[in-house]
Amino acid sequence: MKKLLFTLLLIVCLALSNAQAQCAVYFEEETGTFTVMQFVSGLNLGQLLASRQLPFTPNQVKLWAKDLLHITAYLHSQTPPVIHQDKKPSNLKLLPDGGVFLLDFGLAKKDGSDNELSDALIAYSGLDLAPVFAQPESRYASAKRKVREQDHGLAQALDRTLIQLAEAALEDAHPLRLELPVRNVNRTVGTLLGAEVTRRFGGQGLPDDTIHITLTGSAGQSLGAFLPHGITLDMVGDANDYVGKGLSGGRIIVRPDPRAVFAAENQVIAGNVIGYGATGGELYLRGWVGERFCVRNSGALAVCEGVGDHAFEYMTGGRAVVLGGTGRNLAAGMSGGIGYVLDLDPALVNDDMVDLHRLKADDLRWLREIVERHHHLTGSTIAASLLGDWPRRSAAFTKVLPRDYQRMLEAERRARAQGRDVDEAIMEATRG
Repeated sequence: MKKLLFTLLLIVCLALSNAQAQCAVYFEEETGTFTVMQFVSGLNLGQLLASRQLPFTPNQVKLWAKDLLHITAYLHSQTPPVIHQDKKPSNLKLLPDGGVFLLDFGLAKKDGSDNELSDALIAYSGLDLAPVFAQPESRYASAKRKVREQDHGLAQALDRTLIQLAEAALEDAHPLRLELPVRNVNRTVGTLLGAEVTRRFGGQGLPDDTIHITLTGSAGQSLGAFLPHGITLDMVGDANDYVGKGLSGGRIIVRPDPRAVFAAENQVIAGNVIGYGATGGELYLRGWVGERFCVRNSGALAVCEGVGDHAFEYMTGGRAVVLGGTGRNLAAGMSGGIGYVLDLDPALVNDDMVDLHRLKADDLRWLREIVERHHHLTGSTIAASLLGDWPRRSAAFTKVLPRDYQRMLEAERRARAQGRDVDEAIMEATRG
């Protein structure tokens, strides 16, 4: 496995370059050695046989890695190597089956002088790899590797303005309120500001709602990505995909303009993959969202009023609340976290890993608090309707709970009741 892994990794990396020769390395487990293989484009390796193995020891790893980088860099910038027959070692050996034999050779620079890496290595595998390393012709005069610096426009990002305006809060955690317009060309709004908060205050971020930013318009992709604790983004309008990607403790609100005449609970307010990989924080979205809502969520709370296909996919933690309809394949691969869905159709659930439950008293108390908060932050009419007839309407919710996660929660509850170590009890439960 190691042999294959090393070989494929370096072959693929160098085959994508603009080099005239490629190099690969593999680790031989039985002998504990590395072998570097250099393949020259267009040659049948049956015509080019040679190998030299280097001893692999912990003390040589760094030096060997550095040498390999030098060889790789050389191959990226020079012509194919020239084999110096006068440097053939005396122990040249061709195996009877046509396998590997040893051969030292030097690499010549374009000016004809010997390169300091005179012991570059070639290995023969008996395969014609020319098709693998073929360089297809292209109508475009573009390189296959980086040849110029790229300008991603970060200097003009909206977050640069946010950082300047939020300097007081960044200095001494002074509460701050900002209002700015936003367009869909403004992507990852809040991410650079969040990075500055984390840089100055660490992973715990700022006190709740220290920096409150109201945005109006239409946000580009990844609104509030990786937003830390202490920042609230209140988006008045709508947003694209990946809202709250990697959310890390912050709060994101997306709601329509109060002047809008449509029924928000019937309209799409944000795109696909909301809350992807979130680890903490809160999301409140007044309206429907696209597919893969809360995919890979591991710790955030997210509320919306309708979802597309594949909601709760691969969730491992956190909680998600849907105050409306769902698409198909809900909870596919969901191993953790809890979902609460209004008027859920069981036929739309992927039940390979989850069970559906009626809500208990604790669930209902928690859910009512969340619905109240959603109404307070977004002005949701569907939340207001639910709260106005809570005893009856709350009975329409279904709890989506992964079976393994339920076993873990029960082990935690028993351990606390018995005064046992919670982590130990969970490990026992998860081992089955």
